[in-house]
Amino acid sequence: VSMVRACGAGHAADFAFELLQQMKDRNVGRSYHIYGALADTCMRSGQPDRAFSVLDLMRADFLQPNEARFSILLSAFSVHLFAVPHRT
Repeated sequence: VSMVRACGAGHAADFAFELLQQMKDRNVGRSYHIYGALADTCMRSGQPDRAFSVLDLMRADFLQPNEARFSILLSAFSVHLFAVPHRT
């Protein structure tokens, strides 16, 4: 989890997804914490669409996104949305 979180600090979403794939390849268990950190990394990297794709990855691992995960994503998305200048 700490390595994926570090990717968020460095805006390295691609590397975070590579770490997830390596975990899958090596049959390392994935948890809500990994996916939460991955979604956070996407948001910090300015990739909100990719953050929402994390929900599908969770489901593929038989983890159902719960209210807390949806809340985190919605909060992060709203922060990103209001940080982007709107064109008129």
